[in-house]
Amino acid sequence: MGEIQVPDHIVQCVVCGARFRSNLLLHRGYCPRCGGIVTVRYEGLSFRVDPSGPGIWRYASLLPAVGARVSLGEGLTPIQKLGEVLVKNERANPTGSYSDRASALIASYIASVRAGAVATPYVEDFTRSLLYYLSHADHIGRFIVVVSDVLSVPSEDVLYFISKGVEVVRQLSPTANFVEVDYLNPLTIEGLKTIVLEIYEEGVEVDSVVVPAETGLLAFSIWKGIQDLKELGYEANYEVVAVLVGERDVPNIISMTRDIRVVRVSDEEAYEATKKLLGKGIKAKPLSAASYYIGENLGRSIAVITAGFKQPARGRYVSEVRKVVREVLSRKSPLTAYNIWKEKPVFTLRGIYRAVKSMEQSGELCYEVSSHGKRKIKLYYLC
Repeated sequence: MGEIQVPDHIVQCVVCGARFRSNLLLHRGYCPRCGGIVTVRYEGLSFRVDPSGPGIWRYASLLPAVGARVSLGEGLTPIQKLGEVLVKNERANPTGSYSDRASALIASYIASVRAGAVATPYVEDFTRSLLYYLSHADHIGRFIVVVSDVLSVPSEDVLYFISKGVEVVRQLSPTANFVEVDYLNPLTIEGLKTIVLEIYEEGVEVDSVVVPAETGLLAFSIWKGIQDLKELGYEANYEVVAVLVGERDVPNIISMTRDIRVVRVSDEEAYEATKKLLGKGIKAKPLSAASYYIGENLGRSIAVITAGFKQPARGRYVSEVRKVVREVLSRKSPLTAYNIWKEKPVFTLRGIYRAVKSMEQSGELCYEVSSHGKRKIKLYYLC
């Protein structure tokens, strides 16, 4: 870590129960005593929703305190009904990945300590998401990505690194002055848990939250969010269902709690689910589509659909306008596009009209038609 000083927080191991103060990035999420996963513990735990908070920061009361907040419109992703299954579509995040939630928190934490350089091992989707967020954070000017074999990295990622001036190395210098960020760390868990906080805030009545389980970290993070709500006395009685494709081993992180249910689907079932989602206009990887397949079979479930990196469309502006529309309608609906603009006129009326039309076409917004004199108007609400 060189000379960079990072404030400590209280963390607790989910295996041995040990509590200690730690830099949230230092141990990469592992307990130094038993090797279990450590998660953030809060003094004066509370759940207060701040509608004015950008992105995941509407849940700041259940996130680590930081001095600087980085948000590019992540979170508040739409919940859609596809057939008989509810879907939490994480592709609506700025880079198209649920990792944006973790990246927002990590970038905020790093910006708060004014780190000038950041190093991270290559993890598909997460690394690109993190670099995108760090590029919008103050004081960070040097990015290092560690890869064991550059030929194993997708060519589009290599080109992205080159375009952003990222240094790609096989091994880090022990004398370099940088913050090293691994995918598995307490900040990632805290960022990803906001998925279930949104589900709970919206009052979604389901028994199960179904998620793809490539590393198991997403399932674990959602479980952590549920535990935080239960500790505060809220009836967040959701079962976390982690989906594996084929005969892949159960990720170790899932094995550290007995509360996560593991189910499997075949390669063929995952492929058919991918085709079905594509027919409904949603692009998803087979593992992610498998969550939808299981949701269909379980009933009373919400499937978290994740996707790969997408280049943010028209930059930050589009994400921010859509976020404002979602925030307004989460507080008050149904509303016309004009009234949405009146509630929070931070963007042009034309920008709001365009965002509402796009969100209507993508299935994020539903509407009812009302007569206003001799003309009909659309009153929008979140689907």
